[in-house]
Amino acid sequence: MTTPASRVARTKGLAPIPLPGDLAQDLEAFCAAHYKAEKGEIIRKALRSFIDARLDEEPVMKARFLKERALLTKAPVVSLRAYDARKSDSLSRDEPNGAR
Repeated sequence: MTTPASRVARTKGLAPIPLPGDLAQDLEAFCAAHYKAEKGEIIRKALRSFIDARLDEEPVMKARFLKERALLTKAPVVSLRAYDARKSDSLSRDEPNGAR
């Protein structure tokens, strides 16, 4: 028995996702049937639904998920430079009506 060829789902705003041929074909057909829906929108909704369902079913995995997500969303520390009002004033005088 041969496995269906793999296709890559190219969606707006998402990296290419390799899909088996039958799933790629089903996605194409579903998008067309679902009022010409965007592939990315269908994939986002399906993935959100899958993730939420799995996390609801497994509290231990949900705890690990929340920990990993917190690590991924930590914003890097950015050093701020002191604001130089003199430089700002000279810039605004060069432009008409002080506009920037």
